[in-house]
Amino acid sequence: MSQQMNQSEKPQNEKQIPIHSIQRSLDQTKNYYQNQRIEYISIHLLCPMENQPRYTFEQESLEELAQSIRTYGILQPLIVSLEKDGQITIIAGERRWRAAKIAGLDSVPCIVRDLHDHSRLELALIENIQRESLSALEEAHSLKLLIEEHNYTQDALASRIGKSRATVTNTIRLLSLPEKVQSDLQSKVITAGHARALCALNNEKLQLKALSIVVKKKLSVRQTEDLIKNLKSEKLQKTLIDSISPDLRYVCDQFKGHLGTKVKITGDTNKGKIEISYYTLDDLERISELILGNLISSGK
Repeated sequence: MSQQMNQSEKPQNEKQIPIHSIQRSLDQTKNYYQNQRIEYISIHLLCPMENQPRYTFEQESLEELAQSIRTYGILQPLIVSLEKDGQITIIAGERRWRAAKIAGLDSVPCIVRDLHDHSRLELALIENIQRESLSALEEAHSLKLLIEEHNYTQDALASRIGKSRATVTNTIRLLSLPEKVQSDLQSKVITAGHARALCALNNEKLQLKALSIVVKKKLSVRQTEDLIKNLKSEKLQKTLIDSISPDLRYVCDQFKGHLGTKVKITGDTNKGKIEISYYTLDDLERISELILGNLISSGK
C-alpha cells in the first residue's frame, strides 16, 4: 500500500514538478516509443559512450534529477547499443543513468539499437541538442567532431540537426577562444552570448582584456557587444597610427603637444591629411589661435 506524504511533510527545499508537465512527458514518451521495444537492463551493465557530447555533469543537477526519478521514475528510456564484445554502450541518456545510480535503481528502461559510430555520435548529439542539455562548448566540440571525423559540411550538418548554418559556424568558433575565456564560459562566469561577442575581436590580447572588463563590470551581452565595437575602433586607430612613417608620427606628436588635443595624420610623406579634434566652440577658438596666431584676433 503506497503512502502519500502530506504537503506539510515535504522538504521545503524540494523542487516540485507540476503534474501537467509530468503527464505531458509521459504522453510524449508513450507516443514516441509505442512502436519500439523497451527493455529493463541492469544499471551495472551499462557503460558511457566514448566521445559522448556531454562531458560535464553538475552534482546538484544530478541530485535533483535523482529525486525526481525516486518520485516519478525515468520518463524517457535510455538509448543503448550492444557491442560485439557484449558491452552495452549508452548512446543517449548518460545523465539519467548517473542520476538513477544516485537514486538507487537496479535497472533502467532502455531501447537497444544497432548503430555504427557515425550514427551513434549523431544520435547522441541530436538527442542532447533537442533536450537543450549540452553546454555551448560541449555542443561546439561535438559539431567539430562530426565535421572532422564524419565528413559533414557545415551546411549538411546544420540541416541534419535542424539549426542554421550561421548557428553551427558561430558555435564552432567558440573553440577558437583563449583557454581562459572557454574556462569562464564552461564554469558559467560568462554566457554563450558573451563568448560569441568576444569572437568578433580575432585577437587574443583584446579578447582577454574584454573578458576582464565584462567580468569585473558584470556587463550584459548587449553591453559587451558595445564594448567590442569600441575596442575594435581603438585597434583600428592604433593600426592607422602605426602604419605611418616615424617622421609623420613625430610631427603628429608635436601637433598633439602644441595644440593639447587629439590629432590624427593619415597618408605618407607625399600626401595625406591631418585631423584635429575639438570639443567646444571655445576649444575650437583656442586651437585656431594657436595655429593662426593673431590673424583671427585682428580679423574680428
